[in-house]
Amino acid sequence: MLTDDDLQAAADAGVISQHQATDLRNFIADRNTLSDAAGPGEERFAFYRGFNDIFIAIGVALLGAGLFLLLVYSASLVPALIIAFVVAWGLAEFLTGRMRLVLSSILLAIAITSIGATLVAIIGAGLSKFSQVDVANIWWIFSAPVVASIHYLRFRLPFSLLIITATATGTVLVALHKFAPGQADDLTTVVIFIGGIASFAAAMMFDLKDPGRTSRFSDCAFWLHLIAAPMIVHPLVSWLVPNLKQLDGAGAASILIVTLVVACIALLVDRRAMLVSSLIYAGTAIGYTLRQTEAESNMVLIITLGILGLAVILLGAGWAPARTLVLKAVPSSLLPYFVRQDS
Repeated sequence: MLTDDDLQAAADAGVISQHQATDLRNFIADRNTLSDAAGPGEERFAFYRGFNDIFIAIGVALLGAGLFLLLVYSASLVPALIIAFVVAWGLAEFLTGRMRLVLSSILLAIAITSIGATLVAIIGAGLSKFSQVDVANIWWIFSAPVVASIHYLRFRLPFSLLIITATATGTVLVALHKFAPGQADDLTTVVIFIGGIASFAAAMMFDLKDPGRTSRFSDCAFWLHLIAAPMIVHPLVSWLVPNLKQLDGAGAASILIVTLVVACIALLVDRRAMLVSSLIYAGTAIGYTLRQTEAESNMVLIITLGILGLAVILLGAGWAPARTLVLKAVPSSLLPYFVRQDS
């Protein structure tokens, strides 16, 4: 095991450059963070790296608040945006590119995408012969995924993939409402569903690149699974139950079936994050079932929350045996794609 002193000695001796030594430190730290995040067979993902990450993230948030006030009270918005963008990007070069701080990097990724897209939107609206709020909004929506993509290509931050997915889907929806308003309402859920499937496919690609989940590919897959799940579940439920306020027995059963299918897929790919998005719909279905017993509304809410909470606890505690049961239904030829190397 190479120590920090070994890397520095190699750099001082000219065996490797200082830049390579820093990159190796970051790589080893990333691997150790993921390895320590959970035991064998559990889902690994890093949200922060020690309290120093949290401490610096507080500083980033405070500085961000100051920059926001600068934008609010600035007499000239564009120069203020440029200053804010340069500061945010400069911090990302150090905190993301060098120190590899996860939580701080997430805050900076959101800030850089927001500020960069706003800057492009204002400049784009100013260059347009129709300098209206709608034009600026369109410029913002179309530039946000581009800014987020540039950020990802520079820093390879896994969280940026979530931003790219969300903003790219938003771009398609805005374009749909702008250029095909007559078909927009009918196609909105279709676009969201396709975006969710694409995100899920990308997440599986990252998972297959890292079966043991010991590299940043695991984090990339986590964030993609996290956003893919609601983008898939919401359209499915809306197609089965167009109006939740008019939920009936068949609709409640459909929602519970969707939840069960999502749970099986989550167990199959070993990603608990996929289940989070279906909880609210499962709760709606359970609440409808309880209301048929003529129970009081307060009791319906209490019992629904209790059932959901208990189900999540039991599934979380019994995840490994439940996953083993689901894997038994998978053909042996496909098992290598789903059985992790650390299982």
